[in-house]
Amino acid sequence: MEMKQELVKRERELRTVSINEIKIDLETYPRKKINDKKIAEYSEILDILPPIQIDSNNFLITGLHTLEAYKRTGQKEITCEIKQIHNDIERLILAIESNTKHGIPLTYLEKKNNFLKLYEKVVKGELKDFDAKKLKELFSISDSTVYEWTQNLREELESQQNEKIFDLFLQCKKQQEISDETGFPQTTISAKIKEIDKICELLTENPALEIPIKYQFLKEKIKFLAEFSPLVYNVWNVHKENEETDFFGSTPVKIMNNLIFLITKRL
Repeated sequence: MEMKQELVKRERELRTVSINEIKIDLETYPRKKINDKKIAEYSEILDILPPIQIDSNNFLITGLHTLEAYKRTGQKEITCEIKQIHNDIERLILAIESNTKHGIPLTYLEKKNNFLKLYEKVVKGELKDFDAKKLKELFSISDSTVYEWTQNLREELESQQNEKIFDLFLQCKKQQEISDETGFPQTTISAKIKEIDKICELLTENPALEIPIKYQFLKEKIKFLAEFSPLVYNVWNVHKENEETDFFGSTPVKIMNNLIFLITKRL
């Protein structure tokens, strides 16, 4: 019997750890609230509770209520199952998997916030082994829920992408260069630039015009251009030097602004 228990312990990498050594990363731990009733319940059955899960750096993966029950009953040590993970996101995914299989389910808000956190990384290509389908399965949610939760985020991300494309365009980058930097096909870049140019013209005529979230960044740029008042005399009297650099020959920012204004086409 003792040999069997030892084999199980080795297979699951069980270890007794001081409670004071266990850490919780609030940025990646999926649960934000604890259930006092459940902690009180667990406090009565400590001897039959399963081990909590931690990583090799003693960060908690799952078992927050069990850990709190041990703390409130004055325990000094707790049995932990050690999981080998490579990064914080992998720890978060493992925690979510564990919480969907046993214990107290995540609340609606906890589930939504964690889903969006991972979805954003999927969209940005930072989570290579996951896609929207796998995330939906991980959180056990429907297609309609995925669409509802991600609508605003998708528009915000598209807005960031459009602004980057526009900024590169203003830097006189060629469409192929913009394509290389953003990862979008050149045809997509061309279409986006035409659409942005069209909206710029509309906003210039009517600054209060309602436009989609993905183009909201243009309002600030149009406002800046409307408020920009360069010196257009034969002699520019500029006293203040460039605030960012103070080396010999540094050109004041105001002069550069005036030159750019005079030799480029306004939106």
